Amino acid sequence: MRSFKIVFLLILVFSIVSCTNKTVELPQLPISGESEIQNHSQIWVFYKEKDGKIEAELNKNNRITTTHWIINIDKRLTLKELVPVFNIIKEKRELKSMHKKDGMNNYLSYSDIKNKKIALFAMDSLYFTMQSKEKIAELKQSNINTHAIAFSKESIRLDGNSFPINQWNSMVLDSLSKGRVRLEFSQNLSYQEYLKYRITIQNKLPKEMYIEKLEYVIQ
Repeated sequence: MRSFKIVFLLILVFSIVSCTNKTVELPQLPISGESEIQNHSQIWVFYKEKDGKIEAELNKNNRITTTHWIINIDKRLTLKELVPVFNIIKEKRELKSMHKKDGMNNYLSYSDIKNKKIALFAMDSLYFTMQSKEKIAELKQSNINTHAIAFSKESIRLDGNSFPINQWNSMVLDSLSKGRVRLEFSQNLSYQEYLKYRITIQNKLPKEMYIEKLEYVIQ
C-alpha cells in the first residue's frame, strides 16, 4: 500500500495521480476538506477513450475491505460514465464479509488549490440513480414539500427559478426555508463540476436543511 502523504504530495506538484502507467487528473477546487486519514486503500477511476467513446475504467485491485477507501476519479469524466462506477463501489462496500470491518468509510479525493494540499470528501451517504426528465417531473408533482436544486452546464434551477452559473452562491441557499433538498444533476456535467457543486452545498446549506441521500442524474 502506498503512503497517503507521499502519493498526494506528488499530486500537489503535478495534479495527476499515476497508477500502473495510467493517470488520473483530480478535480481542482478552492475548498478545504479533511486531508489525512489512516488505514486506507485506494481505488482508481481512469479516463479512457476507446473507439471514439469516453469510458470510466475502474481499477479496484488495491481495495481492502478492512480499510477506508480513497476513490481517485478523473475530473474529465461525466456523470453519465461515473454513475455505474459509483454504484459498483457502493455495492462492493455494502457486501457482507467475514473480513469486513465496521467504521470504514469511502472518500472522494480532490486537489485543494486554496490550501495547496489534497482533501477528501466523505461519500458514504451518497446514492445515485439515473432517471429521465419525465420521471423527474412526476417526482416533483408527488413531493411538493421538498426543495429541488437542478444543475446543468448552462444554469442552476432552484424550485423552478433559474440562475446563471456565475450568479450561483451561498446567498441562494440561504433563501431556503426548513425542509428537505433533492439534488438533480445533468448527466453531461463533468466530475469536476459535480464535485464543486456537491461540496459547496454540503458546506453552505443552512443547518436546518436536510439533503436527501438519493441523488438524481437526469438522462
